[in-house]
Amino acid sequence: MPPSQTRPQNYFLNESHELSVGEKTGGGKYVEYPGINWTQKSKRLHDSLEKVSRRAAQSSDPLSQRRYYLIADPASEIVKSSTAKDAVEGKRTETVHFSGEQSKLFERIGLDLIEVHPSGMATVHASPERMEQLIARTQQLEYLGARQQARFVAFDSFEWLAGKLKFDQEWLTELGKKSGEGYIKLQPLITELEADLIFRALEDAFRGNTGLRLSGKGRSYMGRYFLRATLDATMIKRLADEFTSIQSIHPPIFALTESLPLEVIGSSGSVANHPTGPASRLPCVAVVDTAIPQEHEWLKDYRRGNALLGQNCSNNATDHHGSVVATRVVYGDIDLSDPNADLPPASCRFLEVRVGSGLPNRIRTESVATALTTALIAAPDVRVFNLSFDSQQRLEDMPATLRKETLKLIEDIDNLAFDHDVVVVVAAGNAQGGVIPTPPYPLHFDNPGWELHSYPRAFNALTCGGIARKMSAGGLVPEPDSPSPFSRVGPGFANSPKPDFCESAGDSGQDYRAIAGGGIWGLDSTCFTKETFGTSYAAPLLAREAAFVLDDLQAKCPGDSRPFACTAKAVLAMSADEVTARLSEPLQPLAKRTTGFGIARAAYFKNPAAQKARFVWQGVIEHEDDIVRVQIPIPLAWIAESASPQLKLCIAWDTPVNAAAESQWSCRDVEVKVLPGPEAKALHGSRGQIHGYPLFQRRWNLGKAREKGLLEDDLWTIELVYSQQAAYAAGHLISPSQRVAFVAEIWDEADEPLHPHSFVQGLPIASTFVRLSNTSAWLPQPVSITSDF
Repeated sequence: MPPSQTRPQNYFLNESHELSVGEKTGGGKYVEYPGINWTQKSKRLHDSLEKVSRRAAQSSDPLSQRRYYLIADPASEIVKSSTAKDAVEGKRTETVHFSGEQSKLFERIGLDLIEVHPSGMATVHASPERMEQLIARTQQLEYLGARQQARFVAFDSFEWLAGKLKFDQEWLTELGKKSGEGYIKLQPLITELEADLIFRALEDAFRGNTGLRLSGKGRSYMGRYFLRATLDATMIKRLADEFTSIQSIHPPIFALTESLPLEVIGSSGSVANHPTGPASRLPCVAVVDTAIPQEHEWLKDYRRGNALLGQNCSNNATDHHGSVVATRVVYGDIDLSDPNADLPPASCRFLEVRVGSGLPNRIRTESVATALTTALIAAPDVRVFNLSFDSQQRLEDMPATLRKETLKLIEDIDNLAFDHDVVVVVAAGNAQGGVIPTPPYPLHFDNPGWELHSYPRAFNALTCGGIARKMSAGGLVPEPDSPSPFSRVGPGFANSPKPDFCESAGDSGQDYRAIAGGGIWGLDSTCFTKETFGTSYAAPLLAREAAFVLDDLQAKCPGDSRPFACTAKAVLAMSADEVTARLSEPLQPLAKRTTGFGIARAAYFKNPAAQKARFVWQGVIEHEDDIVRVQIPIPLAWIAESASPQLKLCIAWDTPVNAAAESQWSCRDVEVKVLPGPEAKALHGSRGQIHGYPLFQRRWNLGKAREKGLLEDDLWTIELVYSQQAAYAAGHLISPSQRVAFVAEIWDEADEPLHPHSFVQGLPIASTFVRLSNTSAWLPQPVSITSDF
């Protein structure tokens, strides 16, 4: 019998609840590819590689024979032998897509995938030794065994890397005969000494060209060296043609903090008073934004240290955006519509990271990842970063080179989050103000003008959409917590379920412009109250909730261990206040594509409910071949007495990503199984997981397992494995270990539910559910980024 007096609490699983690590079984015979004329294919591959090698010997690029950057052309299709039901006469035809799972094919022949072009061909890298091996092997390909031949089946030929693939003609047309600021980005995998050789060669190329010059140098988070320069169209084409070591040449890339005009839609005034208290113990969020005045009257007491300045960014406050975002971090979703309103007590601090360009509401996005690295060095205890900006265009509307480089910037942010175990929160973005969609709200979710642009698609980031918490006179939303009419709509990369969460962003009028009384409130850079609207101001509310959860979880981490970022994500998703379910039916299709798991509420986790028992675990899968098994208590007595016992799991991890494999984006996928016992068969759960997306929920009806007589013990087993599903980004140092976390909930889905806490607390091992594992995970050491000559 369970104890009669219990108090709801959270339960933390640790190494004492982990079974020995298992090993995957597998293997199998290679796939056969009938009907290929290997004599012809061998000659075509061999001749094309030799042609590239001869061209490299004639190049003026100092690295042309030290690093081969060349084009791989895909076969039009491949035919496999197959016993599948949809096979025709024992054969199955597949199209080659280097941007998806087939990106791993390059690893099999020793090439590094650099990027995949819109045409489907790919830029790849080969060392001199690998180039020699490929030339020799393709010459003998018709005589090699089927297993060796299969490595080359997806490739048609190789080509010299043409200069026209490195710049956008639209930019050259815009420049005309003038010059302009641009970036010369080198290829991945180039070392510092090799980059210096290229820089010297480029200096020679610029010498004697009046008005053209090199003005600074740096290195991206993923290790690509670059130069800032003043260029004209002739120089751009010349450099692109002569240097295979150059990956791209493009103008500066900027993002906007506002897609909507920043309007004052309510009266502005000063704050009467606000209570003060010790700030040093408050959780902290890094505000990566435009500058906030150092002596801001209502924010200065809640700064963490001095402001950090991004590379080539402005140190001056030129707009109100950063100040309003910081207000939302520090004070939350405040209402300052009353001129005599007081600020509530501050509940969070902020670290300021300045990445503004110097122009109002403009972010120098190429400096963001390196600025985050600077912040990690200066303040390693700050683990939540708020990014309230987005690109000016949809990815689909960008010229090819600009699009490619934007994807690389998102890749930087995603891989930084994977490497350094931090939470990145990104605003979903706002549709253009004053534009009325067709069909109208709330049926506009497929309108291209409302789809996510770029940075909110990042897999390791939590993307925050906007909702209107209240109805307003003349507003569009028909009921509280409806999606904001301007909030951008998912999905993201690879059909991922973006946005992940939602928060208060405001309403708009029938003309899709600001309306008084329908916005959110903050303090501007002059310390006056401001009513405005936008997902920029929803994201910081989610960021502070993430900081609260990490702070709560830290108390359950022994020794020097710390909660994983993915653990906080799983907790936020499991304890969120779901929005979609309580909205009326006409709003639900839009809400499903805008609100994600709902409104994050750290308080719901800190104050557990009586009707649900929640279990938290975090750990590391050391290798792709390992199976991690964790035991969670689901008391047999509670299942037996419950009318409708349920289990829900939220699984979260961080994934390395590769922009070249855009159709997958995520390089790793985590699979979970639920077993009634260590040796039992896995139970079938709900579907809906997007493979590779690192945050998802699944449900199991435990009543069905009871009916089938599958129950064995009070301790159930959760099995976790990961697999590589796409090639890793070139130059990204990847650990074989994988951080992963889950939050499990059990409850009785009945009109008069049987609460589970007394049953859990009555188990003999209940006293062990008090802390997380003493787990450490490999993290790379942040490196400083140099800039300027």
